[in-house]
Parts: sequence; structure tokens; C-alpha cells
Amino acid sequence: MAVEDYSWADRLVHRIAFGTSTPQRLLTDIELSRFCDLMTAQQMGPPIFVTSLPRAGTTLLLEVLACHPSTATHISRDMPFVLSPAIWQNFSQRYRGHSPMKERSHGDGMMVGPESPEAFEEVFWLREIPGDFARGQISLRETVPDDTVRRLVRLMHSVATARGPEATRYVSKNNANIARLPALAKAFPEARILIPLRHPIDQAHSLLRQHRRALASQASGGFTSAWPRDVGHFEFGLHHRPIGFAGMERIMADHSPDSLDYWLAYWIAAMRHISVNGIGEIIDMATFTRSAQGVAALFQDLALAPAPQAQAHAQDMIRPIASYDNDGCTAFEEEALELYRNLRRRAARFDAANRSHRAA
Repeated sequence: MAVEDYSWADRLVHRIAFGTSTPQRLLTDIELSRFCDLMTAQQMGPPIFVTSLPRAGTTLLLEVLACHPSTATHISRDMPFVLSPAIWQNFSQRYRGHSPMKERSHGDGMMVGPESPEAFEEVFWLREIPGDFARGQISLRETVPDDTVRRLVRLMHSVATARGPEATRYVSKNNANIARLPALAKAFPEARILIPLRHPIDQAHSLLRQHRRALASQASGGFTSAWPRDVGHFEFGLHHRPIGFAGMERIMADHSPDSLDYWLAYWIAAMRHISVNGIGEIIDMATFTRSAQGVAALFQDLALAPAPQAQAHAQDMIRPIASYDNDGCTAFEEEALELYRNLRRRAARFDAANRSHRAA
């Protein structure tokens, strides 16, 4: 649900939930006492983490995966008590009204509604490791404490319980998780980490466009400005905090986020980090969005059971990625394109039915 569609009652409940840590913690405690047996009984397979810089195709992959009946994602209705969706769904369903699908605020043609999959996991990390957000950047993280891992597993079970007994594979779309690739790989060695890759010039243009849209929408302050800060969406706008990749301090000193060079330099820093880490499976989105069998191959590669209706619905959602004219990127273009070519060679291409393969 778009922020501008929140009623006064929605905004009041949101402010209560995020005003202090007490309401979220209290509801989580109640959920544990009331739903512990149900959540524990929920059988879970390896989680699936979708992460990259914004505008790479993370939302598209989330929506594709959410079509499968075995996956469990946060949905818009989980807001504002996103850390305890099992009990919040049980309570809030009594007051649900009908809300039509609307284009999301990004202006990219993607339609959203109360049941749409959402990216709310960052609220968990804000609560668990607040120090990682304290210096104007999101810190890189090699490990996470065992207690944090246990609480994340509990959240996964809560999300799956809220979605139903068939939902056994937790799916997270969290752009900031590229700061935590080694930590996630260590904590969940069986997890699948999917990293969509988009052409750098196109992505840089899209990032700049979204940043300017966010600045315009947040200019009046108030709830519209506070919402992304509350839920950890620091990708754009007044509260933009880049991930602290190597070289980011220099990039921030030399370039304004209102420039194309900033976003292309940020892309290079992020993709260099991914390349060096070697963690995760890169998905070439140019290939994926052109393939008539991409969804089938992806589902099978992730060991998701055949689901023809879900597969067809997901495939129908896919559209070619928008491209932009190359304008103003000369300073970093050559370096970005070379890095892009190298990462494409590493990518898993889901362009043949029922299988994926590594690009040659």
C-alpha cells in the first residue's frame, strides 16, 4: 500500500508501533506465548534472500517468487507490526477492508495492494544492530551474533505461519542485505542468495530518477518523510544512507546524490564488493526478462515444486527492463561496463526450461 493511501487510523497505529520499541517488543512477546507451538511446527526449507542495489530487479524477483504457494514473504498488511506478522494478521483481519491495486509510488508501472509482497525485513536489522546505521552509512557486516540469528529464524517462522501451512520457504527482498553477504552465508549456509544484475547506465539513471522522486514526495515532511526512515528504507530521498562499501566516503565527498556520477560510482562500489566476496548467485536480468522459460527454470533451480498456475502468473508479470540513453556517465562508464561484463560471465542464466547454467 502506498504511503499516501494511509488513513488517519493507519498513521496513528504506525506512529504507535514505531514511536518506541515497546509496542513491537510487547507484541512479539505475546506472539511467542500464543503462537509458539504453531510457529515451531511450521516446517521450513532453506531461506531465499534477494538483494542488490535498488532498481536492479529485486522487486520483480520478489513478486515472481511470491507467486509460488511454497514461499512466505512479508506483505503490505503486515505493517506496522512487521516483526510479529502471525499475531498481527490474526488480530487485524477483523478490520480489513477492500483496497484496490494501485501503481506504487516509484512510478514504474508495478501495481501493489494490501496482499502484495513487501520488503520489511530491514526493520528487524534496525532493531537488532542499530549501531550499523549510526554514521550516515550502513556498515558492512561479516558476522551477526547467534542471538540475532535465532531471532531472525523466529521472524521467518512468524512470516511463514502468517502465510499458511504450505508456506515453507522464507523469501526476503532486502536491498541492504548486500552489506551482510558474508554474515548471511555463515548464518544460513543452505540459503540461496539471489543478486539481480542490471546494466549500470540504466540502473544509475533509474536510481537518480527515484532519488529525485523521493526528495519531491518527502519535501513536505510529516508522515511521508518519516515512513521510509521508520522501516529502514534509506535507498533514496532525505534519509538516504549508502552502504559503506570501500571508497564510499570519497564518492560522497566528490559527488552529490543529485548527480548521475554519484549513482554510477555507487554501482561500481557495490558490484566490486559483490565480485570480491563471491557470495550469492547473480541473475542477469536482461536475459531473465527476455526468456519465456525464465520463471520455470528459476523455480526448479530453487527446488520449488512444480506449480503451473503460479508459474504462468509469474511469467505474465515480467516485462523488459527500461533502458535509458547514455547521458553524462563518461567519468565512470568504462569501468562500470567492464565490471558489468565480468559479472555477467559469472551469472546464472535462467533462459532454458527446467534448468539454469553458468554463463560461459
